[in-house]
Amino acid sequence: MFYPKIIIKKISSESDNIDNIKKGEIVHFIMSKIKSKEDIKNLDEITLKAISYFGEKFYKWNIEKDFINPIKNIVDHPKLKNIMFIKDAKNFSERDIIIPLNNSYKTIRPDKVIISKEKVYVLEFKSEYSEDGYKKNIAQLREYIFYLKKMFKKPVLGFLVYIFSNKVVEARGWDQ
Repeated sequence: MFYPKIIIKKISSESDNIDNIKKGEIVHFIMSKIKSKEDIKNLDEITLKAISYFGEKFYKWNIEKDFINPIKNIVDHPKLKNIMFIKDAKNFSERDIIIPLNNSYKTIRPDKVIISKEKVYVLEFKSEYSEDGYKKNIAQLREYIFYLKKMFKKPVLGFLVYIFSNKVVEARGWDQ
């Protein structure tokens, strides 16, 4: 009798993990579409398109709780609200950047890069904060900062954005 309970629990936790991964993918998609305050007004529509894009059933999600509220909280976060919609800034999401290295190359893909006249901002979106993932996440962001500084020759500020924890961590580059 005990063995089937273990299998049921394992399947359940795997299912929850798959749902969390899908939720993270959907949020990344939504965040890639947000480039102006006008996009926030259309957040419901963007969210429904994202859910549909990933082939998910609408009834499976609490759209307000799972997506809209966390995204609005991040966009209004004190560390980001003056960065997300800088007037006359260029806003790029999920773009490959090819870095030449000796006889080969490396590709990086920041979640969002905002280029203003004075500075460059790089945002890396993560679902939830965890101690285990933090060191890897901060190293990834510092690498992005390093290469973007070389590209743009101006200050680069980096932010780890934990969507569902409503936590934003500012990162400094390796050379700071």
